Amino acid sequence: MSLVTPSHQAGDMTVLMDLLADPTKLQARLDQLKRAEDSAKEQIALAGSASEIVQLRAEIEQLHQQAKDAVANAQVEGEAIITEANQEAANVVADAEAEASQIKQAAEDEKQRADTMLSDARAEATAVSRDRNALSALTTQCDQHEKQLQQRADALDIQEQELTEEKSKLARVRELISQVV
Repeated sequence: MSLVTPSHQAGDMTVLMDLLADPTKLQARLDQLKRAEDSAKEQIALAGSASEIVQLRAEIEQLHQQAKDAVANAQVEGEAIITEANQEAANVVADAEAEASQIKQAAEDEKQRADTMLSDARAEATAVSRDRNALSALTTQCDQHEKQLQQRADALDIQEQELTEEKSKLARVRELISQVV
């Protein structure tokens, strides 16, 4: 650190001698130079901080991009899950509808057979009036069968109602899924 400013370097030794002769001026000049040095150190420190800020900004940008990528990946995965869930729900509904249709058809067939059997039994009872005991047993059997069929029909009605409720629930789930999407 030089005590001589550029204007003093021009050869003006008297200024230098004045400074050396007057300790107050010398101290003032030294204090001025010390402040300038401290200011320069602060500027250097700030420059170091600025590079750290630039580095932090780069890291933040990288983290931001990673977050964007994670959101995009999650969205793709979510859409795939929703698509798969919709497909599974459609399969469940189709299977349930097919099963319900088969059960209903079987019940209708069974009822038709029962109606036919009852009709045949009544016709036989009219034709074979001399054998009342056999006719009575056959009528009782038909009545029991009709009762069982009615119980089955009632059970099928309950199952059909449960399936209708399940369809309604699935429709609500689909609606909720479509709202989420």
